[in-house]
Parts: sequence; C-alpha cells; structure tokens
Amino acid sequence: MRTFLLLRENLLFVFR
Repeated sequence: MRTFLLLRENLLFVFR
C-alpha cells in the first residue's frame, strides 16, 4: 500500500 501512495504522489508530481 505504501508503494501505491508513493506512485500516486509521483504521478501527481509528473502531472504538475
């Protein structure tokens, strides 16, 4: 689950 959160944060950062 921690990995999922990290991935989501990374995706958001990339989308920015």
